Amino acid sequence: MNSEVFQKPKPLIGVLQLLPLPGSISWKGRIDKVIARAEQEATALATGGINGILVENTFDTPYVSDRMDPAGAIAMGLIIRRIMHFTHLPIGVSVLKNDPETALAIAMNVGARFIRVGLLTGAALSESGILQGKFRDLAAYKQKLQVEGIAIYADVSLEKTLPLIGGASTEALSLKALAKQAIDVGGADGIILTDVNLTPAEIQSVCEAIDAPVFYDCPHPLPQVKPYLSAADGMILSESLKKSSVISQDLTPTVDLTKVEELMALTEMMPASLTG
Repeated sequence: MNSEVFQKPKPLIGVLQLLPLPGSISWKGRIDKVIARAEQEATALATGGINGILVENTFDTPYVSDRMDPAGAIAMGLIIRRIMHFTHLPIGVSVLKNDPETALAIAMNVGARFIRVGLLTGAALSESGILQGKFRDLAAYKQKLQVEGIAIYADVSLEKTLPLIGGASTEALSLKALAKQAIDVGGADGIILTDVNLTPAEIQSVCEAIDAPVFYDCPHPLPQVKPYLSAADGMILSESLKKSSVISQDLTPTVDLTKVEELMALTEMMPASLTG
C-alpha cells in the first residue's frame, strides 16, 4: 500500500497543521490567514522533498468529542484543494481526535489519497474523554459514499489503550496485538505507532508481525530520527520540521524549509537497504 499511495517504499510524511477553522471555539474570523499559512507550509514541505502531506485541523482546540462543524469541514476541503495547486504530492486528511467519517468525506471530495484515524478499534483515553473505536461507523459510511482507493491508516497506542472490563489487562496487551486488531477487525490499510517512548527494535517487531505498512509518528528532533526510519516502513513528522518557537516567539510556528531539506538529506546518506 505504501508504494501504491506514495510511489516510495519508505515515505516521509510532513504534517500541515491548520490554524483554527470556522466553527471551532478558537476560530479568529480570518480565513485568508489560514489559507496563506497552509500555502506556505505546503510549499516548504514540497520544495524540501517530502514524500506526502498530512493535513490536520490541529489548532481547532479544545476539540469537540464527536463530529467537526460543517463550516470547518467545508473550509478544510477548500484549503486542501488550494494546496493541490502547489504540489502533486499525495495528500492525507486527519480530523479532530477521531472523526474519520468527516476525514473520509473531505478526502473523497478533494481527491486525497489517505486518511488518518485516531482510534479505529477498541477504546482509548484522551483529554477529550474516552474515545470509542469507529471501524463500524467508518465502514458503513464508506459503503454509503461508495468510496474506493483511499487508504486508511490507524493510530495504535499502548499508552492510551483502555483494558476490557473483565478481559485482558493493559499490561497483557501488546502493540502487535493492537496493530493486528486494527488490520483484521478494523480493516485498516496501515498502522501509525504513536507512543513516544518506543524503541526502534519495538517498531521493527511490529513491522515484522503484520502484513501492512507501519508508520512511526516520530516526536524526536531530526538528529535522532535515523534509527526509527530504518526500523519503520515510513514516518510522520510535525514538530521536528517546525521553526524554533524560541527564536520566532511564535506559539504556532510554521514548517521550516531548511529542516525539511535536512531530513531528506539524512535519508540520502542512509544505505539503500534501509530506506527501501
